[in-house]
Amino acid sequence: MASKSNGFDDMVELPQITEKDIEENLRVRLKKEVIYTYIGRVLIAVNPFKVLKIYGSDAVDFYRGGEEADDMGTPKIDDRATRCTTAQMPADILDGRRRSIQKETSSETGMFKNIKGPKPPHLYALTNTMYQNMMMEHENQCVIISGESGAGKTVSAKHIMNFISKASGKGSAKVENIKDIIIQSNPLLEAFGNAKTTRNNNSSRFSRVVTLNQNERNYHVFYQLLAGCAKENRTDVGIEVTKPETYYYLNQTGVYTVDGTNDTDDYHDLIKAMTVVGFDLQTQGTILKLVSAILHLGNVQFKEESNVAVPINDDLLTMPAKLLSVNKDLLKEKLVSTVMEARWGGKVEITKKTNNAEQAQFARDALAKALYSQVFDYLVRSINEAMSKEKDEMSIGVLDIYGFEIFENNQFEQFAINFVNEKLQQIFIELTLKTEQEEYVQEGIPWQEVKYFNNKTVCELIESKKLRAVVASNKDFSRYFRAQSNYFTITHYAGNVDYEAKGFCEKNKDILSNDMVVLMRSSEDAFVKDLFPVVANPDSGGGRRGGAKSNTAGAKIKSQAAALITKIMSCTPHYVRCIKPTESKKPLDWDDQRVLHQIQYLGLKENIRVRRAGFAFRRQFELVVRRYGIVSPEVNNCWTGDPAEGCKLVMRDSGIDPSRWKIGKTKLFLKEPNT
Repeated sequence: MASKSNGFDDMVELPQITEKDIEENLRVRLKKEVIYTYIGRVLIAVNPFKVLKIYGSDAVDFYRGGEEADDMGTPKIDDRATRCTTAQMPADILDGRRRSIQKETSSETGMFKNIKGPKPPHLYALTNTMYQNMMMEHENQCVIISGESGAGKTVSAKHIMNFISKASGKGSAKVENIKDIIIQSNPLLEAFGNAKTTRNNNSSRFSRVVTLNQNERNYHVFYQLLAGCAKENRTDVGIEVTKPETYYYLNQTGVYTVDGTNDTDDYHDLIKAMTVVGFDLQTQGTILKLVSAILHLGNVQFKEESNVAVPINDDLLTMPAKLLSVNKDLLKEKLVSTVMEARWGGKVEITKKTNNAEQAQFARDALAKALYSQVFDYLVRSINEAMSKEKDEMSIGVLDIYGFEIFENNQFEQFAINFVNEKLQQIFIELTLKTEQEEYVQEGIPWQEVKYFNNKTVCELIESKKLRAVVASNKDFSRYFRAQSNYFTITHYAGNVDYEAKGFCEKNKDILSNDMVVLMRSSEDAFVKDLFPVVANPDSGGGRRGGAKSNTAGAKIKSQAAALITKIMSCTPHYVRCIKPTESKKPLDWDDQRVLHQIQYLGLKENIRVRRAGFAFRRQFELVVRRYGIVSPEVNNCWTGDPAEGCKLVMRDSGIDPSRWKIGKTKLFLKEPNT
């Protein structure tokens, strides 16, 4: 179907726009090891499951040099401008979830020297556009990398940040240090934020620590510590036994290694990353001690004697108490009992209730998860502080977030992950389909409406406080939600997902009691003490943390998603849509039906139709006159008249076919960005 052996670089040019034609174009390109394809300004990236020699220094030089305008429609910046504004380069971390940048396979083969004409689609081209736009238009940029788990989002984020680091040139010592922090923060956050799943050996995770799904591992850092910690340091961090099968939080699935991963080497990378970010040896040791403490906590098991929880082996409390620098007997007390608070008539009555074995296990797991969460949040804060500047300047945000998931058993973790993906899909629809069509109407540009699936109703459904009541009162909602006795189904943009209801409430609460927080605040280790907020009323042991209003995991996720959307909406967005062509993970393998499903739920066909029918490039008159006035003798960067008239003069003298552009009420519209 393609007019050339490698298929179409931009699928807006496809002769026929069907999902099968899109799939065939992507398949032809993958077989030729061409993994990037455009839909206008949206980049489609197919995971090849092999290392390709299309990155590295000469690829960076190729995509930031060459022609006067790159494929994405951005004129090349004068090198003098780049040099004098290098200090504005540093990219910020969105939601703290950045990934490590490993050594890239270089493209030092001269392959780019033989390319003539338009530059082929590439992640570097999109990144160059963001960087140039930030410099020239002084606007914050962001790139939203989306796709299901295992589609290649994290690797794409690594390549983007690598390009920015190299293309920005050498700056002051402080700028170079910030670049190093950006690069090295990734193996650090990847160690604490990623884990092996059945679909992805390096998957960004939400939740975990205390329970694992079949054929999966816990977070990488646990295995890295056991494999890489030197003998002479093991006693200090409490690692006497290095076999992961010894620890309950790791031995639930029998999976301890990952193909192609060396946990020992990754541990050394982790230590290097912590050093570059600015953690001294004492802080590094304390962080590793807390990781070890979590492992030892998991080994504390309980039995019941007269319906009261009793540790099966008291000695197993010794190590976690030592690593946390708290009293062993107090730690035991907080696990096997709960302080309850009753209020009435302005009076407060405090009572202590004994826990059964299940409740004691829940308290143990709550402490383990709280410790891990607080450590992760500390890492993110520290990285952001290390990159902080005296004043806010322009930034590039790289959003690599956990991908959409549909498993045989879907629980609260998948619900949270899929909710965030649903919100990001809504933003994509809003900014690339809905807003684009509305803008044509507002600007008075002739336009034929394109129908598309709007998932706004699904987002509202998930965010509603009382699902059953809302569904019963709204027919639109009932199309996307179905409840059964032990599970419920939501019709997401990516398909129907059955969620197991069991355990939802417990996982959503995830609240650490105040008396356990008081125990952590009593730690003789200042680092551990500072990880937990001050409790407003220490006597209210059964209450919430800090005496504050209850904040469930779901509420926190919803709040963070809203903040993320606000951040995105304040930037000029760019999009990378990642596709996973196979579940086999074999190089260049292809599954027609899997790809077709992704093409469908990503809305690629609708995206092509909108771009094909409309105008891919649009800019306000003032920006056009300022950036391109040099092409018109009458304007030539000194125009003081009406911006719309100046824009018309620029277009008249540009020689571009008038049928390829339109003048709106406030903006210029162009059919192709590279004109």
